Amino acid sequence: MPDTYMVAGAASGVGMHVTRKLLDRGENVRAFVRNGRKLREIFGTPDNLGIFVGDIADHAAAFEAAEGAHYVISTVGAKFPDGEPERVDYQGVHTLVNAAAEHGHIRQFVLVSSIGVTQGDHDLNARFKNVLRWKMFGENYLRGSGLSYAIVRPGGLSDDAGGTKSIELGQGDNIHGSISRETVADVCIAVCDAAAHVVREVTFEVIEGDGPPPANLENIFDNLKRD
Repeated sequence: MPDTYMVAGAASGVGMHVTRKLLDRGENVRAFVRNGRKLREIFGTPDNLGIFVGDIADHAAAFEAAEGAHYVISTVGAKFPDGEPERVDYQGVHTLVNAAAEHGHIRQFVLVSSIGVTQGDHDLNARFKNVLRWKMFGENYLRGSGLSYAIVRPGGLSDDAGGTKSIELGQGDNIHGSISRETVADVCIAVCDAAAHVVREVTFEVIEGDGPPPANLENIFDNLKRD
């Protein structure tokens, strides 16, 4: 039986890659997006794709999208120059977490955050409305929710092809580097696949290295420490 995934932010970036990969392997996807037309233009109308249109801070819409989901993957983030990180990266995550918790059957909540969130003097905060601070507030809300979770903090994001380089993990927000959006999507899905036995209540940073890609993504999580 295929599993069911709610993907928030499914129409672009990491979320689009997550959605494509899950659909390709036959999983059921409940995509929570602002623009359903855009999503249909990308993926068409396969039987295993449900489209739920709503604002990220709309609890009723998020609750509907999460119904029946085994996993929630949140890839939402404020888009600049006009984005509002308080509303998206904190209030939006707050809404998604509450919706997932109320359903009570979520096996894993995966939140895509960012390297640098613990660094209050990071220049991205000054340039983009304290975006990293709001992401950190979103992380903390998830940690206190009682849900099983994994917080994925990627480095600088690129549109390079995924699955072509080694993957390096860190904990403590002290590594730097970049990573393709597609590889972040692979990591998010692997986190769900490994949730039952390894990746629960963890926060980690992830970047790409210069070596070959790992043979089995699930094995890269073996040495992670729980929060």
